[in-house]
Amino acid sequence: MNEILEKTLSQMPDIFTSNMFSKQAEKNGFPRELIVNGHLGLFLHKNCKQGDSKRTWFKIKSVENKIHTQVNVQMSLEEAIKIVKANGYKIMKQSIEWIEL
Repeated sequence: MNEILEKTLSQMPDIFTSNMFSKQAEKNGFPRELIVNGHLGLFLHKNCKQGDSKRTWFKIKSVENKIHTQVNVQMSLEEAIKIVKANGYKIMKQSIEWIEL
């Protein structure tokens, strides 16, 4: 069953909805009963990053690759911090106490 979900995930765009994922999983042969019982949600939580809404998902590898590609280009530290923060991460700097940059 996991092979079907892996195949389905590879067919999804970088950003997709859980409805798109469940429809494609069913087309790929995943049983409807398991979709209704919440098995897809467990798989998505394990293999994707949830977006702003409960139904929006990002492929983890695509998010990491995008950040890695953007940071690899020569840039100033401030530009690198902006890119990482735009992708939902916090940058911390040690001082007497930890503060957000």
